[in-house]
Amino acid sequence: MHADVIPKRWRRYNIANINVSEWIDDFKKRIEQLLKLSGSKDFGRTGMWFGGLLFPEAFMTATRQSVAQENKWSLEELELKFEVDPSDQ
Repeated sequence: MHADVIPKRWRRYNIANINVSEWIDDFKKRIEQLLKLSGSKDFGRTGMWFGGLLFPEAFMTATRQSVAQENKWSLEELELKFEVDPSDQ
C-alpha cells in the first residue's frame, strides 16, 4: 500500500488500473449500494449503479428469471430496457 498499488489479494473483482485510494473509494461505494439494496423492498427497481455490482451478469440473470416467473412469461418474451440516469433529464 505504501507504493499506492492495490494488493493482489484485494483484487476480487475486475476494475481499472487505479491507485489504492481510488480503489478504496470505489469499494466503499459498492458496499453502500449493497447495503441500500439489501434494505430495499423493490430490489433496485427505483435505480441502481449496475456497474457497481460485484457480479452484474448474475444479478441480470436472476432478475430476468424472477420477472419471467412472477409474470408467467418465457425468458424469450422479456425485453431489456436500459436508462442512463433518468433523474438527470
